[in-house]
Amino acid sequence: HQVGTAIASGNSVVLKPASSTPISAYFLHEAFKKGGLPEYGFRVVNGPVDLIERLVSSSEFNFVSFIGSAK
Repeated sequence: HQVGTAIASGNSVVLKPASSTPISAYFLHEAFKKGGLPEYGFRVVNGPVDLIERLVSSSEFNFVSFIGSAK
């Protein structure tokens, strides 16, 4: 999974799960938290498309990767 690879490489990850499967992202977040990953290492955001578009266009991120549908 690309999330694990990114974290293992020392990167922070912001995950926007599919609206049909948001609970799986919550469980993944809890697993990283229980494993000792700092809070800033993995974040989950849920929200409308315009919120995600603002995040993606922000200069705060060095790299953005999409997996799955862009719908």
